[in-house]
This record gives sequence, C-alpha cells and structure tokens, in this order.
Amino acid sequence: MKKNILIISPTLSKGGMERQLSVFLQYFDRKKYNVTLALLRNKIEYEIPDDIEVIQFNKKGKIDLNFYWKLFRILKQSKWDIIHSKISGLNEQIMFFCGLLGKDNLIIEIRSSGKRLYKNYKQMDFLYKIFHKYNKWKIVTNSNKAKNELTNFLSKKVNIEVIYNAIDTNKFKSIKINKKDDRYILGFVGRIQLEKNIEIILEAMKNIDKNIILEIYGNKENMNYYTNLLNLIDKYKLKERVTFFDVVDDIEKIYNRFDIFILPSNHEGTPNVLLEAMACECVCLVSKGANSDNYLDKKFVF
Repeated sequence: MKKNILIISPTLSKGGMERQLSVFLQYFDRKKYNVTLALLRNKIEYEIPDDIEVIQFNKKGKIDLNFYWKLFRILKQSKWDIIHSKISGLNEQIMFFCGLLGKDNLIIEIRSSGKRLYKNYKQMDFLYKIFHKYNKWKIVTNSNKAKNELTNFLSKKVNIEVIYNAIDTNKFKSIKINKKDDRYILGFVGRIQLEKNIEIILEAMKNIDKNIILEIYGNKENMNYYTNLLNLIDKYKLKERVTFFDVVDDIEKIYNRFDIFILPSNHEGTPNVLLEAMACECVCLVSKGANSDNYLDKKFVF
C-alpha cells in the first residue's frame, strides 16, 4: 500500500533546497508514495508533475490566523504517513500542532546553521520536552555543523541524522565554453541576502586589477540589501565591472565561464552552489562560514 507524504516548503523558487525538492518531485517512486506539496507562498519557478497535489497557503504577514487554521486542519488529517517540514521558524509551530494532535510521524529539516537560528533551536528543545513522548520526531540536517549546533540545545535522545546535499554530476561537470569576454571573471551564485556577505567581494574589487570583473547570479530576495550593494558599487566606481543576473536554468554553463567561484557567506550548511562549482572543476574561494564541512583546503578559505 502506498505511503502518503506531506511536504511543507517555503516556496518552489530557484534556490538550492527548492531545486533538490523539484528533482525529488520528478523522480520519486510512484509505486510506493503519494506526495502532497504544501507551499507557504505561491512562488513556483519549477515545473510540478501533474500527479502532485499542491496546496498553497499564501500566508500573509507574520500573524495570519486563517493560515494557521488551514495548516492545523491539514496536519489533522489521518492519511499522512510522513509529515516533512522544511521551514525554519515554521518548524516549531508545526511541532506544536503535531504535539497537540498526537502525531509522531514528523520529519524536521534543518538546512542552515548559525547564531540566527539558536532561538529556533531553543524553541525546539522546549517543544521536545513538552511533548517528550513524541521523541520519535526525527531531525534531518544537511551538514555536520548544523548537527553539532543542534546537539548543544537538544537532548541526546533526539534523533538527528545528517544527509549531505548532493548534485547531479551528469549535469554539473567541466565543459568547454567560449567566453565572449576575455577579462578575468569572479562569479557568485546564490540568493541576494545579508547572510551571503556579498559586500566583502565589492570591498576587494576596488583594490584589484581592473581587468577582473564580477558576475552575480541569484534572486534579489532582500531588496534593501540589494540597494545597499548598488550604493557600494557606485561608491567604489565598479559599475563597469559588476553585473547582476537572475537565476538561469543552465547554471552549469555559468560555472564553466567563471575563472573563480567565490562564496563569502557568514554561515552555510552544505551549500549546493559550492558542490556544483566544484563538480564543474571551477576554482573555488570561500569564507570559513561557507566551508563548514571542510570541503576545501585552507588555502582556498578566507
């Protein structure tokens, strides 16, 4: 008999976690599972197969009582064999509802780490203690760093498993690209948001050879941060050397154009973009925060 899986995700926009989810939705075993996808917001940038039921919450603001009532009613359904939550912040609210409903089939996904999530970890610990009989709840992280941070807050009885990010090496590999621009290209791929620390690249750009350019690919998730970056570009007179692009479908070709892939994040779990760039045999230069699982030798880490 097929198992019914409910996956609760922020969006299906073009990010690392969402890209992995979109691949799963295409290729999971239809003979074993029925999958329902519940999205916090209706931002869908990947194709969803016709046999996937999609629920769109369209959550409005931080406090949306209609959303919480709808979420509670969906979680209450008895048909779910697995409830899989992929949203830091909402994870704790789903734990609370599952505790009230007596659901012990919850998988909580933690795909990031760092001090900004410590508050969430404390809330998770509190909920585990309240609903201690539901310690069957499983936590999955994508890095040892995230697991180690969680163990500082949660009981040793809590089941935490590390499943590392993986990428398709048939897609991400070294290919010959004829560059139209003969200048030296630094490249960044990722969401345009504060934790990515992109400003440090701009700080470096003002002091290095003018024949070196920077290409930035990613969704502009934080418009205030994006505006601050534009102001820095203007301040350092880098307009001719820095270009922003949206996410592209054939990003493997972009990695192969880069002379150096640079990821200066303040913190990461196991970043998909680093694995993708490495698979494309691009030289990678990353911050210590982006090298949390020590993929790169120290000479490539700042």
